[in-house]
Amino acid sequence: MVSPSLKRCFILCATAMAPFACCWQQACAQQAVQALEERVVSLENYVQGFDAAMVDLSKNLNQNIQEYTQGLGQSLDEYSQKLQMNIDQRLNGENNRTVVLNPYSRAYQSIETNTGVFLVAVERVEDIDNGFRLHLKIGNPHYADFQNFNLKFFWGPRWDENLGMGYNEWRTLLNGVEFSFKGKIEKGMWNPVTADLISLEKGELAYLECEMTVSGVELGQK
Repeated sequence: MVSPSLKRCFILCATAMAPFACCWQQACAQQAVQALEERVVSLENYVQGFDAAMVDLSKNLNQNIQEYTQGLGQSLDEYSQKLQMNIDQRLNGENNRTVVLNPYSRAYQSIETNTGVFLVAVERVEDIDNGFRLHLKIGNPHYADFQNFNLKFFWGPRWDENLGMGYNEWRTLLNGVEFSFKGKIEKGMWNPVTADLISLEKGELAYLECEMTVSGVELGQK
């Protein structure tokens, strides 16, 4: 059995330690509250930073979408222009009804007409008021003379896809004229022809397009 004096000693010790235990509990509670407050502040800072990051992400995303859309539209326009040019060149290559001449080269081109294939070349170009005078040669490789013919020309600046101009828009800048010539295109010969390209503004002769039709043919009888 525990003696009364020993019990009294235990009670006195417990009574003496009670304030210290209470202080220790309060300190632990304060530390827990402080740690919780720090976690709350950290969480608030994270949320604020997350919101700012989401705003920046949204701005960057919208900007990237706009740049992509603009680039896609420009690429589609360029593709459309190239496609139109390729179609035009392919059609010209298939029938040769329309040929592109180098006005500053004497090289000839074959040109298809309603009566067969002829040859055409620019002998020289002469500057005149408000335009240019073409000195041409029409070659007749056939064994027959042909009577009367028309020449249609389109001329102006050369199309450049890098200038940001559409093919159809460029076509509107070209000048056009058609000439009717009376007389023979003699067989087996180069036949000289002169044509004046006149416009309100002289402009440039970087591009020259030509079409040709023939009215009749002369054949001998056996």
